[in-house]
Amino acid sequence: MADACSGRRSGHGRDGLTTTTGTAQAIVGGNPASTKDYPWLLSFEQIIKTSIDTVASWRHGCGATLVGPNKAVTAAHCVPGLAPDQARVVQGRDKTSSREGKTVKVDSIWSHPKFDGLTQHGYDVAVLTLRESLPGPYLPIASAEDRDLYTEGQHATVAGWGAVRHEGRGSGELRAAQVSVYSEEMCSNDYPDDKPRNGQFCAGFPEGGVDTCQGDSGGPLIVDGKLAGVVSWGHDCAAAGTAGIYADVSRYSPLLRQQIGDVPAEETVGAG
Repeated sequence: MADACSGRRSGHGRDGLTTTTGTAQAIVGGNPASTKDYPWLLSFEQIIKTSIDTVASWRHGCGATLVGPNKAVTAAHCVPGLAPDQARVVQGRDKTSSREGKTVKVDSIWSHPKFDGLTQHGYDVAVLTLRESLPGPYLPIASAEDRDLYTEGQHATVAGWGAVRHEGRGSGELRAAQVSVYSEEMCSNDYPDDKPRNGQFCAGFPEGGVDTCQGDSGGPLIVDGKLAGVVSWGHDCAAAGTAGIYADVSRYSPLLRQQIGDVPAEETVGAG
């Protein structure tokens, strides 16, 4: 995925809109995917006017994950200063240029209270409360008891509508890919000057080639059927030695659960 922001190269968010932190990302090295396989994956649209527009219009900016009937998790850097009436989500749309799927407006937006506008500082999570309920299944969020999901070498899935190369345009087509979770040491080696902190972790491959990119911000990293990460930031998409950086959902789960509320287990992914 890609956004319109030039930003500092070391501080790129991965949304498709101008943010306070830099540019965003889409899936590099992935394959075309369908929302039928990822029914909880949402396109998070915002009404904006770019330099080439004569009027403001709804545009895909970030990804989001449906975690309850009217609750979606996304990245905090996707929502700074955003009014709810300027935001909506779409469920069941494989191509952003189509009209398929169900569109629901956002009723309210919660961001982590410690998020300061800089993705490098962590706390990059937000919850959208929707005006209407959407059908499940809903993706359960990782909790403090799920630390095994973050073991080095864990296979993870990422998906989004973002760019397929660094600073490229958003693909406009849903894509998904497999990445590998990094150890803390591996992550710090990739980012010696901006060591991930305050609930962040890395995923990718040392040789590069597969990554999230501009336009994928806010989207999910899934391990064993749970929302383990939220696409946050990174250096050049899919370059060697620059893994993608994700918000660690398990670290924020107490606050997230306060916002999400109870979700019946039988309505979540993997139930039954």
